[in-house]
Amino acid sequence: MFIKKEKAQMMVLDIVIAIVLLTIMFFLLNRFVDLKIYNTQSTLKEKELSSISQIAFNNISQNSKINCFISNSDNSFVFRNCFYTDSNINKNSLGLLDNYKCNFSIDSFNILNNSCNDILQSNIDNVYEIDFNVIISDFKYISKEKYLSCIEGSSNCDLNISIAHLKVWYNE
Repeated sequence: MFIKKEKAQMMVLDIVIAIVLLTIMFFLLNRFVDLKIYNTQSTLKEKELSSISQIAFNNISQNSKINCFISNSDNSFVFRNCFYTDSNINKNSLGLLDNYKCNFSIDSFNILNNSCNDILQSNIDNVYEIDFNVIISDFKYISKEKYLSCIEGSSNCDLNISIAHLKVWYNE
């Protein structure tokens, strides 16, 4: 049996088209898998940054080495989100690893021992950023009486409310 020349050319053309289609499908599948892996890795990095940043926020807002204390003659306790001039803010006190950077600032208030002052580069995409209200004081220990008088609206209260800014990002 002989195959006619025209049929043979059609069979070869069918095989070539099938190979081209298989090659295209292989590259499309490969691209889809690469995108899926990239999206999964990006999502994991975002979740990790969010978790680490939440820990840093919790540590900065309720840390006995950073925050003020309200005290009376019997005892004292941490005054959450209260900062004083000598608050010691650094990556270690925030619970950040070496591969993370941070920037912490308070409007119209300067903390002398703030080593969380990294500069955010414009090419960084994933940044955890939170602004929150804080109390600022000149002293670490605030008497209970002073605190209560400020709550009651005393005119000679030297505790002020300001806005703090915390930024945390992954150092690539």
